[in-house]
Amino acid sequence: AMSDQKQPKETPGMQRYGPDSAHSWMTAGACALSSFFSSCAVRSGGFVFVAIQSNWQANHRDAAWPVLMMAAGIQASGMLSGPLAQRFTVRPVVIAGSIMSFLGLVLSSFAPSTTILTLTLGGIHGIGAGMVIMTQPICLAQHFVAHKGLATGLNFGGAALAFFVFPLFLEYLTRLYGFRMALLLFAAISLNALAFTLFIRRPHWLGQELRAGRTTPQCQHRARKVNAKAPQSVDTGQERNKSQEVPQNGCEERNRAVCTHEPQWRKEEPVSKAGAGLEFSTEAGEPLATKFVFRRLSVKLMFGSIVSATEALAMKTIGREKTEPGSFRHSFTVLKEPFFYLVLYTFLCYAFLFDCYSSLLIDFALEKGIPVRSAVTMTSMTAFADLAGRLLLPTVTDRGLVTRECLLTFVKGGVTVVMFSLPHVSSYAAIFTLASCAALYVGCVVVMCSVLIAETLGVDRVPLTYGLVTGVTGLTAFVKPLIIGYFRDQWGSYDAVFRLCGLLQACCFLIWLGVTVAGRHCKKRKWSPRDELDREDMEACKFAYLPGAAFAAVDVGRHRDSRDDGQAVRRPSTLPGVGDISGAVGLSYGMIGRVRRI
Repeated sequence: AMSDQKQPKETPGMQRYGPDSAHSWMTAGACALSSFFSSCAVRSGGFVFVAIQSNWQANHRDAAWPVLMMAAGIQASGMLSGPLAQRFTVRPVVIAGSIMSFLGLVLSSFAPSTTILTLTLGGIHGIGAGMVIMTQPICLAQHFVAHKGLATGLNFGGAALAFFVFPLFLEYLTRLYGFRMALLLFAAISLNALAFTLFIRRPHWLGQELRAGRTTPQCQHRARKVNAKAPQSVDTGQERNKSQEVPQNGCEERNRAVCTHEPQWRKEEPVSKAGAGLEFSTEAGEPLATKFVFRRLSVKLMFGSIVSATEALAMKTIGREKTEPGSFRHSFTVLKEPFFYLVLYTFLCYAFLFDCYSSLLIDFALEKGIPVRSAVTMTSMTAFADLAGRLLLPTVTDRGLVTRECLLTFVKGGVTVVMFSLPHVSSYAAIFTLASCAALYVGCVVVMCSVLIAETLGVDRVPLTYGLVTGVTGLTAFVKPLIIGYFRDQWGSYDAVFRLCGLLQACCFLIWLGVTVAGRHCKKRKWSPRDELDREDMEACKFAYLPGAAFAAVDVGRHRDSRDDGQAVRRPSTLPGVGDISGAVGLSYGMIGRVRRI
């Protein structure tokens, strides 16, 4: 005891492995850097749009196709990367994506026309970059619990930082070597993402939980068969025999690495005879929940009946549990969730505004008479607001100062005002201010959507859910070049495009406002695990009719001994008025839990 007192107390610190550990933050840093290098071309989309018009002599509609298809490829890659990440984990998907991103930029530097450039820059490079950028939040949702919003914001913060660095760098390289050679140099830069994707792995503790969750029901099923066939001992009332323990289940030896917890119902109770009657019971350290009185039945017949009832309840429970967590069938159940469609519409609105912000802002500034270099510098400076939206605002929600739904409602309302105001400004300062507000919205929404998917729909359904959301969003990008080309070439300005974007944001704002108000004013019933256990226990036991049996009574009270749980002894509970040849079969909460878990 003295030696224990002399030992210094260990100071709590960040653990090396586990959720929100040092390894998790290193993974988040690797994701941020890989996103930074993979976003070099897509974050320079505004300058690429102008450069395509001058190098390939294309109009606004034809020049918009490669740029918007590059953004569409990033979004639509979720249809491919989501199921692949569900099947093969995130690491091989992001490695393959970084290689595709590099090859797409190399081929784009040799494209003879805008059609080929659309296939190489939009198809190959866009899908490859999307497999890196859009798949990494899946891994971060598995690594973090308390700081999920900040970690996801750090990942997307790499893309925001790319918006600050690469547009100016691409403009500088184009002046020195030309646009085609600048694309080839950007291909070499994007290859740095491959080095950081090698560090990304699925957390080992998540794999152990999934394996344990899938094999434990099998272990319990084998234990149920052993326990059903286990011999029972009889207590005659004058002479008590010691209860026999059921032989240990083979589950523990065969699956020692997976089945780590030992079932609580390994031991069976002795069968006792109280007074002149016979009483069957199980001893799991818990009191009787329901008693059934069987008249004029033998001990063997009564025991066989209760085992048959237990088997029937177990088989019925197994039939209801058809899907396993982490499986494809379980992931597709997200289509039944209304919240999935709300997130999908929110992401659609975000993608449309992001295309206006990243691809059209430079051309819009040139239309207002701002020089090219000043326009590129202005859009790069808005990256600081984008970075703040990805890092600071998620931190506010992680600390509980405001809910995620309330934050989304606020930014949706703000960006609606921004998009309706943008057609009416022409000065450099006004355009820069509104563009910074749009960047703040872009950074906040892309993080909040990822975190809400993980928190509301479940971490085990994140890969496929995120893939469906980004994939459907990417498919809508095929109509954007037609819309932008029509309004710019036919109407002569982008004003109608910005108003259409503002209308979509206004509808999304009203939906989130309703969700936030309903969440604050609707009464929520307080729930406790004990309530659910009581309900399921009584549901499993009520009115179980057996051949030759009459329902006697339900003892819902928990008759516990006043001593500690480790020394508690179940008191025999008998029903008065039972004849000499009558008996009562008791079903404990331990066996009820056994039926429910199987």
